[in-house]
Amino acid sequence: MALDALFLSHLVSELQETLQDAKIDKVQQPERDELVLQLRSARGNFSLLLSANGNPRLHLTERKLENPAQPPMFCMLLRKRIQGGIIRSVTQPGLERAVDIGIEVRDELGELTRCTLTLELIGRCTNLILRDGDNRIVDCLRRVDLSQSGRGVLPGLFYQLPPAQDKRDPRTIRRAELYELLAAGGDLPCDRYLLDTFFGLSPLLAREITARATGNCATRLDELTDTLRERVAAETVDVIAMLGKPYLYRKDGMPKEFSFLPLTQYNGMYEEEQCTSFSALLDAFYGERSAKERIDRKSATLRKTVETAVSRIRRKLVLQEKELAAAEDRERYRHE
Repeated sequence: MALDALFLSHLVSELQETLQDAKIDKVQQPERDELVLQLRSARGNFSLLLSANGNPRLHLTERKLENPAQPPMFCMLLRKRIQGGIIRSVTQPGLERAVDIGIEVRDELGELTRCTLTLELIGRCTNLILRDGDNRIVDCLRRVDLSQSGRGVLPGLFYQLPPAQDKRDPRTIRRAELYELLAAGGDLPCDRYLLDTFFGLSPLLAREITARATGNCATRLDELTDTLRERVAAETVDVIAMLGKPYLYRKDGMPKEFSFLPLTQYNGMYEEEQCTSFSALLDAFYGERSAKERIDRKSATLRKTVETAVSRIRRKLVLQEKELAAAEDRERYRHE
C-alpha cells in the first residue's frame, strides 16, 4: 500500500505529539536517499527515519543503520544548519503527501532562526528539502530545474508545493452532496470514481469504502440502489473523519498491507495485527520487507552460482560420457 495522505495525517498527528521540543543531536545519512535524525527529549531518545527512496516515508525506527565513512554533502549541510536545533512542529500542509518539520536553531551569530525540513512523498518526485525562514530553498536531496518539471526545486528559489490536483478535498464534502455526485457519476467502478473525484485517497482505501458500503469492492455506480448510494456517501464521510488506529496485515507471516482502519475487503485472507503506534507499524512493515528483499537478493546470487556450477558439471558429464562411449572397444583394438 502507498502511504496516502489520509494515513499520513494520522502519522503526523502522532509524530507532532511525540517529537515536539525534541533536540536534534545527530544527523546521519546511511543511504543516498535516507536520512536519520537522532533526537533527545523529555519523552526519551528517538531515531526519526526520513526516506526518499522507492518506498518514501517517515517514522520513528528501532533499526540500527550503518553510516558511510564519508558523509554525503547534503548530510554535511544539514549537520551545519539543523544539528542542535529544536523541533517545534511536525505538520502536513493541507492534505498533501508532504510533511514539514519546523526547527528552531541558532545561527553562526547565535541568533534564533527558524527553518523547515520538508519531505515530499510523491512517487518519482520524492524529495527532502531544507528551506530557511524566508521560505527559500537552502538545498535539497534532488535538484530539479524547470526543464525537468513545471516547478523548480533549486537552492535560492522560493519553495512551492507541487501543483494541486484537479480534485476535491474529501474533508469538505457532505453526505447529501456526495449522494448527488454518485447518482450522476455514470457507470464507473465506485472505487475508481472516488479516486478520480477526491485527492488524498489510495486505491486500497477507495476499495475499502466501497466494500464496507456495498459488500463488494468491485461495485459500479450504475449498480447502486438509493440505499447503497446513501451507504457509500455515509461511509466515505465517516472514514475521512474517523480517528485512525495502526493495523498491519500479514500473509504467511509476511507483511502485505497496512491501514489506519480495519480492512474488510480481504475477507479474512490476511492476519490482522494492531500495532502500538503508526511508527511501529511502518518500522515493522518496511523493516521486515527490506530484510526479506536482502535475503532474496543474496539467495538469488547464491542460486545463480549453484545453477552455473551445475550447468558446467552437466556439460562436462556429457563430454565424458561421449569419451566413454568412444572407448568401449578399447580392449579389442589394443589386442588387434
